[in-house]
Amino acid sequence: MWAVEGMIVDDYKTDKNKGEVVAVRPIRYRQPKLEFYWVEGGMNRVTITLNISDTMSCSAEATFNVLEPNIMLMATAPGAVTDDVTRYRDIEGNLFRDRTKLPNGRFLHIGDGFAFDAEGNPIGTPGVLFNIQTFEPPADCDGELVWFQIVESSTRAFRKNNPSLSEVRTASGHDRSFPFSNTNSTKRIAIDSPGDVLASKRELTANGLNARSTIGVAINDSFTMYIGFKPKQHLCDGRISKSIIVPIKKVEWKWCGRATRNGGDPNNWTVSGTSEMGSVQDVGGMLPTWTKNVENATTTRKPNLGEFQECPDEPL
Repeated sequence: MWAVEGMIVDDYKTDKNKGEVVAVRPIRYRQPKLEFYWVEGGMNRVTITLNISDTMSCSAEATFNVLEPNIMLMATAPGAVTDDVTRYRDIEGNLFRDRTKLPNGRFLHIGDGFAFDAEGNPIGTPGVLFNIQTFEPPADCDGELVWFQIVESSTRAFRKNNPSLSEVRTASGHDRSFPFSNTNSTKRIAIDSPGDVLASKRELTANGLNARSTIGVAINDSFTMYIGFKPKQHLCDGRISKSIIVPIKKVEWKWCGRATRNGGDPNNWTVSGTSEMGSVQDVGGMLPTWTKNVENATTTRKPNLGEFQECPDEPL
């Protein structure tokens, strides 16, 4: 019979559509061999007990010093909430325009950084910036850093000139690609600048209002960014060892944007918005789970959308 101290899992399966924690089944503790992963650092004891008879048993134990990398993470929100004609993604991750082509609309967004220059610095000002200032892997344990982001909730309301066509789009789940794509490994940074469309390219050239014209947009997004560590696989007892991603640090952040169209001009909007960055926290072995990707958004017609209120002042 095995007894193990500390937080352990049988596996942690991660991709863009699913994050699943596989627990060690109780029957495994009664088998001759027990394999598992620790997901938090610390001194942990493993004990094996052999029952020789109903009245006699013997046991052996060993204590393991489980090491985790030292990561110092800084998170800031340098970008402002604004609107302009440029390149952005919607919450499902679709690029609104190709980099080599003219923009195809006007957008409400926070920050404008999605790409990096040759030296690994963000081009433009990102909405949020995550910067690893210190990374010290455990002794004799190489590995890779892995960024991934969870959209805790996203609500985007679009008030149309014809009220019956107004709609609300909601989404949650993993944020598009896994690992998170807007990163630079040289600088060890991740950036994000979410936004959504106010007026299409056709509206920009046509001017004036039609039934489907958007006259108001309200965005409320909440995210959690994770930085994890995956040890390098190595040869152990004649076979290649397996490894899993273990998140070490996390940061909760959110942004809110409001835009109201002024008359028929598709380039004339009154915009307001806020962003908030939470403190950097230790994950502490609490592995996040998800069952879908944010690309699978739900759109619902909401003909009774009224004037949008200012961004709520709710701390993280």
